[in-house]
This record gives sequence, structure tokens and C-alpha cells, in this order.
Amino acid sequence: MADEKKRHGVFYLSRPEMLTIFVLLAALFIGLGINYLRIHYFGPKIEVVGPTSEMETKIDINTASWEELTLLPGIGETLAQRIVDYREQNGSFKTANDLSKVEGIRQSLVEDIERFVTVE
Repeated sequence: MADEKKRHGVFYLSRPEMLTIFVLLAALFIGLGINYLRIHYFGPKIEVVGPTSEMETKIDINTASWEELTLLPGIGETLAQRIVDYREQNGSFKTANDLSKVEGIRQSLVEDIERFVTVE
């Protein structure tokens, strides 16, 4: 059967076979288009929630857990754990500026977060 459709090394398709391939390709491209629209236009809208300058409550750096400290801008898990470790080894912070004594926290970072923290 394959030899009947092969002439000069090229396969030729009958009309029903071409129509079947066309319909399958059309269905494929329509499906891809619908998927693209679903993802890019109708997909879930992601709202980035994080610290803003309008934070309602300040975080007390003397009582906050490392998880709460990660809510501060520029403070990830590592720095948050260092703050907790420093607090446990050296006692309570007297001012927000004392955060600069923690390894890895620059004075510029302290200035960025001091409006979000309190020391009580």
C-alpha cells in the first residue's frame, strides 16, 4: 500500500487524508490560541502583596519572630534569622539603628526599614 502512494521518492496523500490532517492542525492551532488567551488575558490576576510605606502596624524588632521580620523590605530569611540570633545573644535593641550591628545589615537598609519598625 505504501508503494502505491509513493512516486519518485515522494509520498502523496489522498484528499480525505489531506482533509484529516488539515482538520487536526486547525484544531491544534485553535487549542493553542485558546490556551494562550486563557493564560494571558483571562488567567488569575496576581496581586503582589508586600510591605509598603503605608504599613498599618510597626514590627517590634525586640519581640518579632524571624517570619515577621521577613515582612520588612530588604529582609529575607537569612537576615531575619541573624536579627533574632543577635537579639538572643546581645539582648534587646535600644534603637532601630542598632540593627546595623547585625552582620549583613548596612546603614542604608536600616534607613529604609526604620519607618516600619519600633523598639519597645
